[in-house]
Amino acid sequence: MIYRFENCVLDTDRYRLDVGDAPVAVEPLVFDLLVYLVEQRARVVGRDELLENLWQGKVVTDAALAARLKDARRAIGDSGKQQRMIKTHHGRGYQFIAEVAESPAGAAETQAPEPAAAVSNRQEKPSVVVLPFVNMSGDPEQEYFSDGITEDIITELSRFDVLYVIARHSSFAFKHRPVDHGEIATRLGVQYIVEGSIRRAGNRVRVTAQLTEAETGKHVWTGRYDRELEDIFALQDELTRSIVAVLPGRVQEDVAARASRKQPDSLKAYEFMLRAKAVRDSFSADATAAARSLYEQAIALDPHYARPYMYLSDTFLVDYMLGIELPDTIPRMMELARKAASLDSHDVAILNHLGYTYAVEGRWEEAERQFERTMQKMDIEAEQMLWGGFGLLWVGQAERARDIALEARRLDPLHPSSYDWVLGQALFFMHDFEGVTQTLTGEALLNSLGHGCLAGAHAYLGRPDEAGKALESFVAERHREFASRGLGVERDSVETLAGGYRRQWQLASYWETFSDGLRKAGLP
Repeated sequence: MIYRFENCVLDTDRYRLDVGDAPVAVEPLVFDLLVYLVEQRARVVGRDELLENLWQGKVVTDAALAARLKDARRAIGDSGKQQRMIKTHHGRGYQFIAEVAESPAGAAETQAPEPAAAVSNRQEKPSVVVLPFVNMSGDPEQEYFSDGITEDIITELSRFDVLYVIARHSSFAFKHRPVDHGEIATRLGVQYIVEGSIRRAGNRVRVTAQLTEAETGKHVWTGRYDRELEDIFALQDELTRSIVAVLPGRVQEDVAARASRKQPDSLKAYEFMLRAKAVRDSFSADATAAARSLYEQAIALDPHYARPYMYLSDTFLVDYMLGIELPDTIPRMMELARKAASLDSHDVAILNHLGYTYAVEGRWEEAERQFERTMQKMDIEAEQMLWGGFGLLWVGQAERARDIALEARRLDPLHPSSYDWVLGQALFFMHDFEGVTQTLTGEALLNSLGHGCLAGAHAYLGRPDEAGKALESFVAERHREFASRGLGVERDSVETLAGGYRRQWQLASYWETFSDGLRKAGLP
């Protein structure tokens, strides 16, 4: 159907919302919420009914429901204060009250398809469609399992603020049809296609998933998962988690790689942000400094885009963490963090970052509560799980940080080196020094913190030669970090080189463990 109200057109066949003359991108769940309220506009729809029909009975907080309603209102130009179209009946539910004209969608099918750019997300997020996974078991009874995997992947991917995910209604229109990447890219306006197959043999299940760039057909990522079939619902959840944990990162990597080959004047805000993130993710002092101008260009292109503010703030947080901040570092970090939160108070990356700002201000209890609240909002987002865990390390929960880092690594087997960098520090403060030496190797050292933990670990294990080599790397890295901010070091000592670290750890015992390790390694 096509529903028209005020200056809006809601097309359920093409899964499209137009406001005025322009398409407006909305999350799949928000689109489905709008459609449901419009279809049931003759009556008040209760909270439980919405949860049953749109969330399939999953446990959802009132705050999450309120956030989706706010997004729906905002998409059509309404608000909770005005309630011109969506009215709240307190204690009863919600009702769509605007006058609606409806017509069959058949007429829209004869129109030329919209070009991909016209229906892409207006914040320039990568758009993804998950096609129904193919049941290759030869057993029609297994169709529910392959469909269930597909639906769960769509639902979970929709939670990622960095992606625009086409909803089930549109993706399942391609079920039992040959995959034509070009047609899908044109009809749905997507940049990436997720497809896969499921094969069951006896008590074994093999699931294959792949991510393809829609326009070129280039494979970005392929994963294969072999599992024992015991509890089919638990298996469905596990496979969904494994696939979803990897996909957003692979999309971002592909976008960043293509952006690196473009001229700066052709980049969009989102591409600037991902290009900067690819630079910043090494967490060296030089890298964070280089990333700043790219984040600033992203903000200049789209001043209402929240994440670049958060990432720019984070580059100043790294300076604080490494003890190389300048007088304006902390005020600038705080200003940018507040701006990001004011633009998007639901993004888990931004919520994690707020926890760090509380820690910088010495508000340790608030920091811990913030990290815990954010961790409760996610169970699949491997990268943000990792940084929530790193935040918990700051407030003294080394064992919890270790467990979270291990889970994040399990969810994303192709994880970047930052995962091992966090894990190595957690192991260090748990006094698992052998584990540190096995984890903090090669690219996982990242910056002076990694080198310092490795030097201390070897020293505690009674390995003076290895400790001395790691200490040399630590000292050299510290001098590079100080020099990158125009700072000097009069003499090398524990206090001059490492003293700036102690503020990031709430527990004095962490500083004692770290500083004693450096002394044992040979630093005065």
